[in-house]
Amino acid sequence: MTCCSVAYHGPALKSLTALMPESIIVRAGSNDISDPLLFPLLDAMANEIREKRMGSATMLTRLADLVVGRIIRSWAETAPAYSNGWLAALNDRRLSKALIAMHKNPGDDWSAQTLARQSGMSKSAFYERFTATVGQTPSKYLAMLRMSAAIEILRSGKTNINTLAFKVGYKSEASFSRAFKRLVGHAPGAARRKGMPEELQ
Repeated sequence: MTCCSVAYHGPALKSLTALMPESIIVRAGSNDISDPLLFPLLDAMANEIREKRMGSATMLTRLADLVVGRIIRSWAETAPAYSNGWLAALNDRRLSKALIAMHKNPGDDWSAQTLARQSGMSKSAFYERFTATVGQTPSKYLAMLRMSAAIEILRSGKTNINTLAFKVGYKSEASFSRAFKRLVGHAPGAARRKGMPEELQ
């Protein structure tokens, strides 16, 4: 038996974990979770435990990350179809292109028009399809995504608020601070002092 615990900070994975079941069962030889590398990775973990060589703790941590990541990815790829929500959009051939682009570069100057272009759709068709599928408008989704990125950067404590504002796509510290307070509940500076919230409202 292989056991590990995984913790994540901030709301970046909330949209995915909210959809996940209480448990994901993986059985050898099962087609439910199809990943040919999963069991070799577990064997590699077992070898690290047995051999106790230099750097074993680091190796085990990285291997555990891979195992958990591959299980979650396999589940997402084989999960029952969702008619709406984040996963439904990710499985939508067109919407997924815009979703991936936003997640890759949340600080870019995205508009409904540029996102529609990413998806190969007209602006009105994209806006309607995205909102109906995700349950949020593209601008609302992007704002929450930017706040997620901002929270992660604030937690690291390595960036001042002004630099952070531009990094996550705001044209001024004031506009960023207003958006942050509206979505998170308090100003960025106060959030840094109090500690980061685990979820956005």
